[in-house]
Amino acid sequence: MVALLWVGIVCIVVAAAIVLALLSWIRGEFYFSRVKDNDTLSIEVRALFGLVRYRFVIPIIQFRGFTRGIFFQAETVNEAKVDLKDKRKDHITKDKIIEFYKEAKDLLVHTLNWHSWLKQTLARLECTRLRWVTQVGLGDAPETAITTGAVWGIKSSLIGFGARYVQMTAKPMVNVVP
Repeated sequence: MVALLWVGIVCIVVAAAIVLALLSWIRGEFYFSRVKDNDTLSIEVRALFGLVRYRFVIPIIQFRGFTRGIFFQAETVNEAKVDLKDKRKDHITKDKIIEFYKEAKDLLVHTLNWHSWLKQTLARLECTRLRWVTQVGLGDAPETAITTGAVWGIKSSLIGFGARYVQMTAKPMVNVVP
């Protein structure tokens, strides 16, 4: 009888944990900055009302040409943002990108109703803040003006395309500085 009581308590606790996980929000923050040769990409994910946190930082991204690929160094930081959990270096080549593309294409072909699932999932996403600042300078004023207009148009098109699928709760702050 006591064992049955403990099994019942464990089942109730597990069911409550599942309901709590399903009701909680998952919050993601993405930050990318490139100033001259200094790159920073940071991704932070929080779940279960902030109890679970994961932060992934890529401080170095180097493009070494189309034949040699992209080199990056990644770091994983703990919840208190004090200790470095993991540090690794990787090299992305053209062959790795082609292999990933083929695997992703096979996955999409073999996944039933993938497009409708993706649209439904993206419709549940909510963008609460978008700030995108780009600095452009070519040295010559007319070329800089034309390039600034082209960059502005490309950025606006990309944001418009993304806004078709993701809920934008705040007005995006987009700026192109010549």
